[in-house]
Amino acid sequence: MLGQAEAPPGVQLDVSLTVRDARSDEVVAGPYTCKGLMFTDFALKHSCGPADLEPPRGGPYVVAETWRYTARPLLPAGSARGPEFSW
Repeated sequence: MLGQAEAPPGVQLDVSLTVRDARSDEVVAGPYTCKGLMFTDFALKHSCGPADLEPPRGGPYVVAETWRYTARPLLPAGSARGPEFSW
């Protein structure tokens, strides 16, 4: 699994990837965290991973990516979720 983030220059993020149960939102694998991703004029995009997260077989899952700004505590954290899948 591979997460991606894009931000303007000067932003620094911690990005985490998890696999979550699609029904309960419980984390079933991960997190895999990439700390201190620094965005510059020459690096507006960063990848987090690849990560080998192995959820148990069964149930429907979603991959979630969360991020928080490390150098700007007043900015809110964020998240994104992928489509539901079965494993």
